[in-house]
Amino acid sequence: MVSYPTVSYPTVSYPAVRPVLEYACPVWHSGLTAGQCNAIENIQKRAIRVIFSDTDGDYEIALIVDGMDSLKDRCEMLIARFLTGWS
Repeated sequence: MVSYPTVSYPTVSYPAVRPVLEYACPVWHSGLTAGQCNAIENIQKRAIRVIFSDTDGDYEIALIVDGMDSLKDRCEMLIARFLTGWS
């Protein structure tokens, strides 16, 4: 039987998924509807369910376990950082 090393979500998501989801976030995030924000957040939720199967798919618990922010919170932080850079 082949065993694969366990990797944390940031190891997988930062280089592959998050840059795509966060691309130009300060520009487009405020113009999204709640449904569009949920659809984008669901991409991260699905990835977390796969990677953190031992948390019974609980998104909030998986975020805490791995020390991550929700995609919505992360976009809001990026927007704040972007705006303070302009002032």
